[in-house]
Amino acid sequence: MGRPVAGQVPPPPRAFARFGDGSWIVPSAHVRNPHRIAMGAGVVILEHSALVVLDDDLDDRAEPVLTIGHGVRLARFNTIVCGSAGVVLGDRVASSDSATILGTWRHDRSPAVATIAGLVPPEDEPVVIGTGAYLGCNSVVWPGVSVGDGAYVGEGAVVVEDVPARSVVFGNPAVVVRRYDADHESWRP
Repeated sequence: MGRPVAGQVPPPPRAFARFGDGSWIVPSAHVRNPHRIAMGAGVVILEHSALVVLDDDLDDRAEPVLTIGHGVRLARFNTIVCGSAGVVLGDRVASSDSATILGTWRHDRSPAVATIAGLVPPEDEPVVIGTGAYLGCNSVVWPGVSVGDGAYVGEGAVVVEDVPARSVVFGNPAVVVRRYDADHESWRP
C-alpha cells in the first residue's frame, strides 16, 4: 500500500460514489478506489492520509464500502483500509495525527498474496466509528470493532474490542478508564 507520493493530487469529487458539498481532501492524500467511497458534506481529510478500498473486493455492487459522515475531520497521516465488510465513520468524527482504522488484515489485492507465515489472514470485519467519536494520535482500531457515539480513544490506544458510547479508552489493549454519567453530568472512573 505504501505512503502517498509527494505532490500526489487526490481524485476529483466526481470520481467518488458521493462527495459532499464543502468537503476537502488535501494533497498529498492517497485515495484508492474512490468510486467505492461515500463522503458527507463538510469533511476535511488532511495531507498524507490514506483512504484505501482493496481492489479484490470490487464487484458489481454499486454501494460504497467506505462511508464517511458529515463534518468528519481527519488529521495528517491517518490511514483507513477496508475490504468488502466496510468501514463507517459517523458524523463529526475527529482524529489527531496518525490514527489507523483497519477493516481488514490484508494489505494487498488478494488473500493469496497477503499471507503471514503461509497463513491466510482472518476474514474482513466491519468497523463502525460512532457520531462525535475522537481517535487520538497513533491510535489503532482493529477489524470488527465498534467505537460508540461520543467515545474518546486515547493516544496510542490499540482498540481490539467494542468501545461503549461516551467513554474514554487508553492502553494496549485499550480499556475503559472513564464513562460519562448523564445523571450527574460528569465523567466517572
